[in-house]
Amino acid sequence: MLHDLILMPIASLILAASNPADVCKGFTADFAIYPVFNHVEVDHSLRAVDLASTDAWGTLKVDHMTSVNKFTAQSDFRVFKKNDILCSIMTNATIIYRMESTMRVSNPYPVNSCEYKQTQAHIQRHIDVARNFQKESTPLMQRFLQTIMKGQAGGMMEKARDQVAKQKLQKVLNDNLASYAKYLNEEQRLMQSKMVDNPEEMKKMFAACPGWKMPPILE
Repeated sequence: MLHDLILMPIASLILAASNPADVCKGFTADFAIYPVFNHVEVDHSLRAVDLASTDAWGTLKVDHMTSVNKFTAQSDFRVFKKNDILCSIMTNATIIYRMESTMRVSNPYPVNSCEYKQTQAHIQRHIDVARNFQKESTPLMQRFLQTIMKGQAGGMMEKARDQVAKQKLQKVLNDNLASYAKYLNEEQRLMQSKMVDNPEEMKKMFAACPGWKMPPILE
C-alpha cells in the first residue's frame, strides 16, 4: 500500500550541511524507530449536516479527521582522532514516531440506533486506516533515513568544538525528519479520502440502515 513512499524525491529533502574532512566522511548512524499511536480524540462539535448532500459531505471531509505525524530523535555520538583530525560521528539515533489524531464529526443519533452505530463504525475505519498507515510507514521511514543520512553522520571538529559538531549533525537529522513528517501528513490525508471517505463507502454506510434518517441541517 505504501511501497511508493520510499520513492519520494529524496533529492528534494537533502539539506545543505558543512562538508566534513574526507577522513570523517562515510559514516551512517543506526536508526531505531518506535511508533506510538496516541489515543484518538473524537470531537462531536461539528454541526449536524445532511450526509447525503454533496456539499455537506464536502464540508465533512474538510473537518473529518486530522492526523499529524511527529518525530523526536535522541542521538548518541562518538569522537575519534585519525590523521590528526578530530571527528565527531553520530553512532545511532532513537526516534519516537508519534501519530496524533482528532476526529471531528457529528453523531446526533440515539445511541442504540442503526445510524449511530454506522457513524461510529465509520469513525473506527478512519482510526484503523491511520494505525495501519503508521505501521506500514515505520520500516519505510527507516530505509529512507538510511538513504538520506548515508555518509552524513560524521563531521570534522574545528578546534575540538565537539558540541558544535554534534549540533550540526543533529540538525541535519531533525530537518530531514521534519520534511518527511510533512510528506507523510499529506500522504495519509489522501489515503483517508481514498479508503474511507469515498462514494462506495458512503453507499455501504447508508445501505446498512434502511430508511436512514438524516439529521436536520442547521443554518
